[in-house]
Amino acid sequence: MANYYSQAMLRKAPDGFRLSDAERALLELMGFTVHAGSEDKADYVHCDIGASDLTIETIRDDLEEYSEAVDLAVKILASIGLEACEEETDDRPFDYANLYQHALQARGCAGYVQFSTAQTCDKARIDGFGGSALHITAKAIEHIDTDSWLRRKAEGAV
Repeated sequence: MANYYSQAMLRKAPDGFRLSDAERALLELMGFTVHAGSEDKADYVHCDIGASDLTIETIRDDLEEYSEAVDLAVKILASIGLEACEEETDDRPFDYANLYQHALQARGCAGYVQFSTAQTCDKARIDGFGGSALHITAKAIEHIDTDSWLRRKAEGAV
């Protein structure tokens, strides 16, 4: 059996862009390690094990004493349009891209945040290696991964 790994790292954030305690708590619950940046530098954020999506239900279970994190999660879900659903949103997942987009929106920031990811495997498998990139603004989350890019290139090749 093969073990798959996915690392993610914050590559770029606006200068001085700092995470709130609640944002930091949610990222840590997703599996990220957060190192506070200096006053003029953004926080250093990375994940070695593969970031997990979160639900409000998970946050309530794991951060029950931290109501600010639950409140923030509700706001994030609302910002991605899930508050309009008739169903409960407690089990609706969101990820770190949604968290960062909400943070940019909440701060009225015109800048962007970028992440790089690497997917690896402890066995030589084609589906166990690759990478991707995220470009996040207050208005959009753009994603590209190497598999999709290579597939599009192969389909366009003559």
